[in-house]
Amino acid sequence: MPSSPFRYASNLSQLAVYPESAAPAQVVSLSDSMIAAQVDAPVLEIPVRVGDSVKAGAVLVKLACKKIELERTRLSAEQQSIQARLKLSEWELKQRETLVKQNIMPVEEVQKKDSERTGINSDLAARRAQLEEANRQIAACAVTAPFAGVVTERKIAVGQYVAPGTALVLL
Repeated sequence: MPSSPFRYASNLSQLAVYPESAAPAQVVSLSDSMIAAQVDAPVLEIPVRVGDSVKAGAVLVKLACKKIELERTRLSAEQQSIQARLKLSEWELKQRETLVKQNIMPVEEVQKKDSERTGINSDLAARRAQLEEANRQIAACAVTAPFAGVVTERKIAVGQYVAPGTALVLL
């Protein structure tokens, strides 16, 4: 018996025809985000490369913030000094209030010391605000991804000095 020109399939998937086509294309993100520096500092390290997938919170760029750290140390020392002045001023105020009650010192001296204490409290509040700003700037020295994404472009190089608003990475 001559062989048959037909082949028999054991299941239907052997008979299916899957049409294929190809076309050149480029994927374009609808939500590119330029990540910028928030502080003045030189670039210390760029741990990501173009094409890297990053998670939200991943470090994209590290800035050298020694200058800001030194400023924070100076402000912290000033804050301690002001706190010591405030403590002394409060003690002197109590002493003068006691002397006024004994009619040994005029009331104006208590008012002067109270005014001085208010000024010292204002200085202390100003140092606390400056210290908080220094801490915020130090935190900004590690530039992190605000969301998960892919690094599509690096705009800076290690050693380059950046200012607030300088584009660092396109995510």
